[in-house]
Amino acid sequence: LTTTRDVMGFAGVKIEGDLCYQILEQVARLDEPTLGHIAKALRKNPRRVKTHLEVLMNLFVLNVLYPHPLGTGAPFFFLCDVGLATHLGSSFEKQLYTWMLSEHLSQYSYADHHGTQLYYYRAPKGGLIHLLLETGGKIVAIKLLAREGLDRKDLAILKAFKKKNGSIVTGYFGLGSDYYKEAIPGINVWPWESLV
Repeated sequence: LTTTRDVMGFAGVKIEGDLCYQILEQVARLDEPTLGHIAKALRKNPRRVKTHLEVLMNLFVLNVLYPHPLGTGAPFFFLCDVGLATHLGSSFEKQLYTWMLSEHLSQYSYADHHGTQLYYYRAPKGGLIHLLLETGGKIVAIKLLAREGLDRKDLAILKAFKKKNGSIVTGYFGLGSDYYKEAIPGINVWPWESLV
């Protein structure tokens, strides 16, 4: 209904329902669902894709996560629901990422935390911290670990970010399958269930 009926309710904007559906599929499947990557995957003009993305955001079908000013990258788009993401072909890691973002967005909305900003962080060399929660100059950094077990290399970007930003970071967490206390000093690894 969203891609065949709701998207047609925007006056003065030419919207293609099929393109909207294809965009939702790419958002679900791409590791980095940016405007550029979506347009490239669909072989469509980025301006046309941007118009459709904006309509889908206005309908609350998509959420957007911006890169932190200290990092690099372009905004990531996410589906509003992990069940929809799973149905449209998201990987397990993408399902976790969608779930984590949705949980944080809803918690901050319910608690009326307007001062909290959510970002992701991309290091210049390409490493990713999936979520930064910034409130009043303090940051909590969260890295998703989508497989069983722990490799300290997975947490290296948290250690590097901690060193780079020093006192403004208040927490570093990896979310994996198990709890590891002090796997790296100052970084705790919690199970995925701790998102709830």
